[in-house]
Amino acid sequence: VPQRVVNHPYRDVRVWGFKGEGANYNPGDNIKIYFQASRDCYVVIYDIDTRGYVSLLYPTDNGDDPYVEGGRTYRIPDNFDDYDLTINGPDGTEYITVVASLEQIDYPNFPGTNSDDEQIYAYKLDGEDPFEFMQDINR
Repeated sequence: VPQRVVNHPYRDVRVWGFKGEGANYNPGDNIKIYFQASRDCYVVIYDIDTRGYVSLLYPTDNGDDPYVEGGRTYRIPDNFDDYDLTINGPDGTEYITVVASLEQIDYPNFPGTNSDDEQIYAYKLDGEDPFEFMQDINR
């Protein structure tokens, strides 16, 4: 998962995987995602997998408050979650996108759709550019 730090005069959010920046992951690997905001703010994190499925990583449950404390490191999944994040493949680049705001974020409540492997995803990109999609969804 490539690391990308979003710099803004009022807030920075750093995101990394447990293997560190630029690491490669293989199908079947369980991963942990860490993030830290430079100041108190609201954070929403999306994952776009190699097949184009978009899912909400944080907050972990729809309706949860996306407020985070600046300087505190958060982990997805955290110690209290009863699930794992598992790399499924196929090979390719997976994107993790962070949206941070000083004001409450109304993140989308995507309808769930079943994929071939019977996991529930938030949305399926259908030839859309992942970066354009994330810009549109977070306006």
